[in-house]
Amino acid sequence: MSKIWTILASVVVVALGLLLTVGVVAAACPAGTAAITHSTNINLSWAELCSTAARPSTVRLVVYNYDRDNDLTNLVITENLPAGMNYVAGSASVVAVRDGTSPTISNENISGSTITWTLSGRLDSRRNTVSSNWMYIDFEVYRSDEGLIASPANYRFSAQLSYDAVDENTSVFFCNDTDSSGNQTLPLREPVPGVNKRGWNVDAGQSEGNATTTVYGNNNDDVIWRLGFTNSGPAQLEDLIFDDTMVPGNMQVNYVCPSAAAATNVANNNGSGPGACYATYRDKNGALQAVTNSIQEFAVDDPFGNPSNDEPATHIDVPAGGTAYVYLVGKLSAAASCSTPKTNTLSNIEWGCESDSPDGGITQTSTGATPGTATTTLRSRYGDVNGALTVNRQLTGTNTTQPVGAKGTMTITITNNTGGSVKFTDTLAHHLKDTLPPEYVVDPTFTPTIAVTSLYGAYAGRVDTIAWTNPASGTFPINTSDSTSYLGNTAPEFKLSSSTVHPVYPDQQDMMRQGDVAVITFRVVMIEPTSFDRTADLDVRTENTGDSTDPAHQTPLANTLVVMYETFCASDGTVTLSLTGNGTGNPTGSNIPANPEDLDVDIVGNELIFILTGDPSQRLPLTVALTNNGGHDAYDYYAYVTFGATMDVVTVPAGCAVTSNPPPLAEWQLPAPIPADAAVYQCAGALIRPGQTVNYNFEVIKSTDPADIAADDLTFRADVTGRITLSDGTPLWFPAPTPRGDGLT
Repeated sequence: MSKIWTILASVVVVALGLLLTVGVVAAACPAGTAAITHSTNINLSWAELCSTAARPSTVRLVVYNYDRDNDLTNLVITENLPAGMNYVAGSASVVAVRDGTSPTISNENISGSTITWTLSGRLDSRRNTVSSNWMYIDFEVYRSDEGLIASPANYRFSAQLSYDAVDENTSVFFCNDTDSSGNQTLPLREPVPGVNKRGWNVDAGQSEGNATTTVYGNNNDDVIWRLGFTNSGPAQLEDLIFDDTMVPGNMQVNYVCPSAAAATNVANNNGSGPGACYATYRDKNGALQAVTNSIQEFAVDDPFGNPSNDEPATHIDVPAGGTAYVYLVGKLSAAASCSTPKTNTLSNIEWGCESDSPDGGITQTSTGATPGTATTTLRSRYGDVNGALTVNRQLTGTNTTQPVGAKGTMTITITNNTGGSVKFTDTLAHHLKDTLPPEYVVDPTFTPTIAVTSLYGAYAGRVDTIAWTNPASGTFPINTSDSTSYLGNTAPEFKLSSSTVHPVYPDQQDMMRQGDVAVITFRVVMIEPTSFDRTADLDVRTENTGDSTDPAHQTPLANTLVVMYETFCASDGTVTLSLTGNGTGNPTGSNIPANPEDLDVDIVGNELIFILTGDPSQRLPLTVALTNNGGHDAYDYYAYVTFGATMDVVTVPAGCAVTSNPPPLAEWQLPAPIPADAAVYQCAGALIRPGQTVNYNFEVIKSTDPADIAADDLTFRADVTGRITLSDGTPLWFPAPTPRGDGLT
């Protein structure tokens, strides 16, 4: 071998020696080979306020291997807990790996707040994955005091990772290195309290299902307040305390109850308890306090809270995502109806951890959110909402969407939106007095009605009965035939009463509470003689008031309704409302229109020239038209259509049929009555609305009977007679009938 080759060989040997030396001496791995971090997904890794060893928080470490060719081995993880945090020994484990066989924890070392885990096995390379291979290591910690809320530093964690990287196939060492998560703040699981408040009046028929923020009451009523505590956070709420203040003056709070059922039992017992309720409570220091209108630092301990009676196993007052209720039961004073509205406020909400004394201590969440306050209102005085009862009076037709006609309906709707209660005391002369228009009187065949609805259903003492107290003698019920007696019912008076009485407080009867609506109905009938059309004008196809062929009806009508009642505050005295017109105006309403039925009869055709041949195949159409030119439905009428003897009727329209001659109701006699041998058809029953025309289409041919032909009678006439019937169908007999223009009565 030449010298130069000897030198080259030596260089190669030296170089090989250097390469071998590099393979056994530690060398740092390329940047980004591996990493360690804490998961900050609150569903996977968190610190929870008031956690305990029995109910710990879970922390998740994530170790990544980004190397394509090398596995990680000799894994050692060191976790540094924040001050005050406790580790649950032995709780760490590898819970998941993306690819390959999961490493396991082979050794755990605890030194104060530092925990070191040595792992056996490898975290495979990322060869079979897109970007990285990873494993999850979960462990448990807890801090049972309120320290977590003080600063994010108290739930800030850091971890370090050391590892070797070796070839995934040959296990030849490649490098070793470390990585640190740095200081990472985990999500804090904490309660997020909120409050709400509702109430209900048991004596008004109200229940928890329709509880409201404003409660209306009356003297001696029993009311329940429900204090609601919500928790929209992911952690249970402990150590709850609160204040509740009921402004004094119209109600005294006497009991606190853990359930609505217990509170309702006390309220239904005239407020007498305690039953399953309590007249005392414990404050945050454990001191026993009396239940009053001013509750301070109420500690929500067993049997209160949700779940109740969970101590000492747990100390949950409001579960995560849940609600807890506390119920207060009180009674309104005997003079509450004289008192201004009062508020009830739930405030000063605090919470904390059971391990810290006293209860409470936290007033806002880590983000600064506060529960706020919740306020309800108790109203019991008449006039605090509206100054008087709202009285809607509507004098209309029997079709209540139309003006008053020959008959009418008086509808009185009384609504109590005053804020208090009223009563229709029997000692008052009347409760309703309606001075009707002089053209109308009460229909004695219709029994006045009352229908009452309440916000929460019926209750003892609610008005539900009406009595007409001043009918003319013998007119209601009807037991006189003296027509003049019925003309005296021009100003009916009514009294309202209840069929029930409060079982404890007898003054609670004949009453209407806030929100009650009473609808009173009676009927009227027209008696004004000049309003009756007593004349048939043969040469006028459409009668009208302009040429005096139709009577002129009085419109608008004059009506005055007087309403009398009392409140439950004696100093208010008797309330009297005098109301005119229609509507709710106090004292003056809108005009009351009157537009009775007005039927005009006509024979269809312009020239009214008809040709009747002897050919039976050539039928002659003859049409009678009835038109309602009034403002109210017409249905109490009879149309009589007459055909002379020389005509045979071959087509009869629906609703028409042969009747007697002369017909049941006398036809117009001038210039002549119906021929004695004529055929008369009666058409009736079809309701004719205002402005509507009803046609009755007949067809006739010439009679083939020699006697009929000899009579040479081609009479074709139509008469319509309307009549007024009372609500029971009886024809009106008052005032006493007067003769028509043709002399008949």
